[in-house]
Amino acid sequence: MRRILRIILLVTAAAFAEPPVLSAQEPKLPADVKEVTVADGVTLHYVEKGKGTPIVFVHGGGSDYSEWDHHLGAFAEHYRAIAFSARYNYPNTNKRQPGYSPVVAADDLAGLIKKLGLGKVHVVGHSLGGQTALFLALKHPELVRTLTLSDSGVHFKGDKLLEVAEPAWKRARAAFEKGNTEEALETILEVPAGGKVSIKKFPEMLRVRLMRNAGELEALAKGEVFPEVDPEAVKKLAVPTLLLFGE
Repeated sequence: MRRILRIILLVTAAAFAEPPVLSAQEPKLPADVKEVTVADGVTLHYVEKGKGTPIVFVHGGGSDYSEWDHHLGAFAEHYRAIAFSARYNYPNTNKRQPGYSPVVAADDLAGLIKKLGLGKVHVVGHSLGGQTALFLALKHPELVRTLTLSDSGVHFKGDKLLEVAEPAWKRARAAFEKGNTEEALETILEVPAGGKVSIKKFPEMLRVRLMRNAGELEALAKGEVFPEVDPEAVKKLAVPTLLLFGE
């Protein structure tokens, strides 16, 4: 299990997941998109469907709430299903703050849960969103009913994840600082892809989604994308947890 966690990179599944049906141009924001202020200067957009016990979906890196468009309807038959966009993801316009990381994203998620009065929730996190969900459970266990982590990479103390991924993120940071967004994203994706990639060759709708959420990956590259996870703290998690991996 540890070996798998080491090699699952945060943006892999999000970058190659099936995109929602969009035009090449940014669509008009759907009428059912709502917003909630979760902290000073931080407002998150979200959608929800259904009633009952809440289940919150946390998207992967380089994605947004629309990642879950194909899922909410089915879950809404039994739950109050909620999908939101992280603070630097479409359509949020939060001012950039230093030190962004999945830990900060977990605090944002905790704020959303509290502000919406959801109580204990089922949390489903995908890729980077899984890391955010894990930190939510570690920092705010009183808010988590169950935890589902799909293709979620974490950095345990002493493992070698950073030896593989950190150099690519450093190069990406340099590219972001020069304003070369596509180059930065391609650099990040090189590691999980196992070689060079070209965003220009991506399906257009996927490229649109990745580019509109580049701000999140830039904030992580300039912040801390791999905060260390204490394995002893993970062992103490008392909530039912499901791990999902795909190759």
